Formats: sequence, structure tokens, C-alpha cells
Amino acid sequence: MTYLDLSTGKETLERPRTVLGLGNFDGVHLAHRELLESVVRLASRLEKSGKKENPETEIVPAVWCFERPSSDFLSKAPVGHLTTLEQRLELFRDAGIRYAVLDRFEDVRDMSPEQFIRERLLGECRCEGVVCGFNFRFGKGGAGTPETLRLTFDPCLVKPRRVCMGGVVSSSRIRWLIRAGDLELADLLLGRPFELTGVVYEGHHLGRELGVPTVNQRFGPDSVIPRRGIYVTQAVVDGNVYPAVSNVGFRPTVDTGRELNCETHILGFDREVYGSRISVRFLKRLRDEIRFETTEALRMAIQEDIRDAERYFSEHPV
Repeated sequence: MTYLDLSTGKETLERPRTVLGLGNFDGVHLAHRELLESVVRLASRLEKSGKKENPETEIVPAVWCFERPSSDFLSKAPVGHLTTLEQRLELFRDAGIRYAVLDRFEDVRDMSPEQFIRERLLGECRCEGVVCGFNFRFGKGGAGTPETLRLTFDPCLVKPRRVCMGGVVSSSRIRWLIRAGDLELADLLLGRPFELTGVVYEGHHLGRELGVPTVNQRFGPDSVIPRRGIYVTQAVVDGNVYPAVSNVGFRPTVDTGRELNCETHILGFDREVYGSRISVRFLKRLRDEIRFETTEALRMAIQEDIRDAERYFSEHPV
């Protein structure tokens, strides 16, 4: 188990008393964000109450989650991740969480719910109160439920089902939307754009030959991958946000390989960024990826994609 101070990003030996948010938090979506806000408020309330009796009282907001989501172990096929661990930690910090407790699924999967509460929550985390979702399960065979937590913790806040646009806000629903290419609804449920962050690698310079220089990135092996096609995107380079248009796919017109990648043309940008780490935010799907008979037909299609992206950004400025 790793205990991280999110203000430094480093492991710490400090063990302050905590209010814990419990979950997997893949995506840190709208429902997760509401849970984290409850953690921060509850920690503040308990600390203020405790200071009346002891001015030295400190109770901090923290989260407990797995290093790798439990779905990696419980699903027969990989479900894909909405966020990397680094992204989750950054989003926790932005939400006001002070500490993150990262556990290994293998280390707790055979614990009884009572042992998990005793050793992890009360022991390691010095937990004073918990916040979890309505469907949170823990302990061997998922035998532990929010009602189990209520037997030990007061307060124990259980967040209800969050509904938006005709369905539950959940990581599984967002994954389905991204794979279907509905990035607008996926982004709404995430509360921010879905993004790919990775190192730019040198390609075959085919985009530059077509008059549209591009940056190339690969999706991580655990990442959810959007449906193949052309997207309006934003590119974040050195902290600056640029309008862009991206292709997710295999580039069938010009590339005989079968390596799926993300190729992005950044509007009004022509710097060499090979080896740099950039982020591409997916905003709206424009069309399928198709094979053109000639590179000239491809070039014309790309120009139309760029015009579509420019129209989008004229209505949604960066």
C-alpha cells in the first residue's frame, strides 16, 4: 500500500486522521467529483467540531483506491481505462483531496470486510468517516457494502445514483460512449474532455507532404480508444491550448501498416515537437476514417475536416 501526499506527489510516512472517499474513481467523472466534494466538506466539518475540544485536531480529506482498477482483475476481457493513475491523482488534488492511499487489489481481495475495515481503514488510514457510492463493494467476494461500513463509521455518507441525459453517470457508460464515438456526451458526463496524453513520435512525414503537418501519438495499452474516425480536438503543448483536428485509426490511404494511432493536425502550429509529451482533448466526431483512391482526394478531405474544425471553434472558442 502506498500513502501519497498529493501536495508533493511523494510517498509519506505521515498518518493524519482522515475522512476517506472510497472507490475506483476511473475517469473521476461527475458522480466521482460530487463524492470528492462531500469528502472535503465532511473533513472540514469534523475538524472544526474537533477543534472545539482540541485545537490541535487535524482531519484531512483523502481517498482510498486501487493502483489499478479492480475491473482489471474481475473482468474476463480488459475494459480499458478512462484515466491513467497520474491523471487520477492530479484530479484528486484539484478537487481538494490532500492524500491518496493506493492499494493493490491482490493484497486485499481475500480480506473479509471486517479485516479490511480494521486493518486498512481504521489502522493504516486512521479513518474518522467515509464517503462512498451506492454500489461500493469491498472485501472477499464483494461481501462488504455501504451498510457494512455504517456499522463502524458515523458519519458514513453514501452517494446516490447520479443520472444525466437519460442514464446513470458511470465509468462503464462513459467507456461505451467513447468507443461509440459520442465524445460530446462522454465529455459532459466526465465534466471535462476525454484526453490522450503521450509522447509524440516521429512518423513518415506524410502529413507534411500533404501540406498538413501532424503529430503522432499511440494510445496506452490500457486506454479506452475512441471509435476510428476524424475528431475536432484541442492540443495542449507546453501548457498552451490550440485548436486541432485528429484522426484515430490506421491511415488506410497512405499506410499499409496495422498500428492504430492518433494523428493530430494543430491549427496554426508548425513546431517540431518530437519527443514532447502533449495532450489531445477529444471534443466532437466529424466522420469515419475511410480509404481514398488518391492522396489528392485525401488532401481535399483533410482540408474539409479542417474547415469543419474551424467552424466548430468559431462557435466554441478555445
